[in-house]
Amino acid sequence: MKIRFAFICIIFSAACHAQNYTRDAGIRLGTLPGVSYRLNLNEFKAIETQVVFGENGLRFRVFKQFTKPALSMLSENILFNYGYGAHAGLTYYRRYKFLTQNYYLSKHRLGPALGFDAILGLEYNIREYPLIVGINMIPFFEFSTNRIFYLFLDDAAIFIKYKF
Repeated sequence: MKIRFAFICIIFSAACHAQNYTRDAGIRLGTLPGVSYRLNLNEFKAIETQVVFGENGLRFRVFKQFTKPALSMLSENILFNYGYGAHAGLTYYRRYKFLTQNYYLSKHRLGPALGFDAILGLEYNIREYPLIVGINMIPFFEFSTNRIFYLFLDDAAIFIKYKF
């Protein structure tokens, strides 16, 4: 199934080569894997949404991204992305931490999580095909019921996106 999908994408990419893409969707594999959708507002600005899984929960993220050319001496297709955003989600927990003390509950609970995010990344826009590959880092901090304040700095991932 995956091979058929990739083959169909490559076949149709020849017909779409001269098209100006305004959206892309893809998957990210890393510390917090998930799916993403990005709407390019213009050549240098975009809005991206992500649904990620991990850290015993589910998070929905929204980013405002800015893009600049990077490493132009190697290729004009390498872009640097940066931006900011926020997330909301749910965490599944059995213990909570207050200051340095851990407190254990008798059963698992589901609690809300809200936070602020930053995004930094490099991406390679494959102009011959409707694909983008890259890496990004999304540090964030959040407020939740099981950890009053949580700082997470190592959400790194690789991604592949399909442009349409």
